[in-house]
Amino acid sequence: DQAGNAVFSHDGGRALLGLYVEALLGSWMTELASGVEPRELKPKHAPGLRGARPYDWHQAWIVYEGGDTGARSLHVLDLSSGDDRTIVEGPGASFAAVSPDGRWMAYSADETGQWDVYVTSFPDGERRWRISTAGGHQPRWNPRGGELFFLSSDRRLMSVRTSGLDTFQWDAPRELFQTAIVDL
Repeated sequence: DQAGNAVFSHDGGRALLGLYVEALLGSWMTELASGVEPRELKPKHAPGLRGARPYDWHQAWIVYEGGDTGARSLHVLDLSSGDDRTIVEGPGASFAAVSPDGRWMAYSADETGQWDVYVTSFPDGERRWRISTAGGHQPRWNPRGGELFFLSSDRRLMSVRTSGLDTFQWDAPRELFQTAIVDL
């Protein structure tokens, strides 16, 4: 078995581990420091999350890239109710991150032929805005809120100031610095 990525619950007591078992990626829930064996998570869009990747965990919601659509769609699984649905239909939707206040989800998609950063309302996915102006990938929120970071297509770290409660608002992306990241 080989470990992939991990996302952690807000309280730090649980983790969702991306593990390769028999050459397939699966996701396993574990209670940290409990000694209890991890259990495989099996949402309907990707039973056992086979071929899928978890990206974020906000309160009871887990955001993952689904494995059954072939188009790299993003899904949300509500651990409290079992509700499991698509939030962003592909193509190429990935690298999702939920804002600290839980109102928005940033993600990357290559629907225009280049990677761009988008924000959608969370957890309903009903409204959507394109944030990057010249390509972008791997969005991450400032833990304090009010700011979104992403990598530009030429590997610069970009910052976008954000605001809004009912409607998402943002300023033009600004460059922070050039990175040496190789794989976008």
